[in-house]
Amino acid sequence: KIFRCRNRNQKVILMPKTIKVDALASEIMSLLHEYANDVTSDMKKDIDSVARGTVKMIKEKAPVRHDGRKKKYEPGSYRDSWRSTIDEENSYRKSRIVYAGGHQYSLTHLLENGHRIVRPDKTDTGRRTKPIAHIKPAEDWAVNELETRTIRRIKENSN
Repeated sequence: KIFRCRNRNQKVILMPKTIKVDALASEIMSLLHEYANDVTSDMKKDIDSVARGTVKMIKEKAPVRHDGRKKKYEPGSYRDSWRSTIDEENSYRKSRIVYAGGHQYSLTHLLENGHRIVRPDKTDTGRRTKPIAHIKPAEDWAVNELETRTIRRIKENSN
């Protein structure tokens, strides 16, 4: 006996209803599909939210050049270049990419890990810059936050 109806909170309530044995498998599958759709739609919203939060964290911690020297890029252009976009989306999957736009992507590895200092005349000074960790902490936060939200959503939808 299976029957489904929705209450005011849009939760599935199982109530007894007589069905034939042949229809039991299809009824169970339809319940599982409905549950999967509810969880998936909530998770897609969480993915968008976490991606926005990741971009915000990177922008807050990204270095900005304040030396006043005329360079190829304006001060703050690296920080402002961070954004996210949808990589792939279908009915059961969504992925977003967080990246530095324009030609600023070439600076991410140098700033995050540090690099050797070379003079304009191409001579190596033997010194290194200090790494400025601004991507890795945001990445770690995003992984943990999405995992926490996913577990919370599954628990909410299973009650």
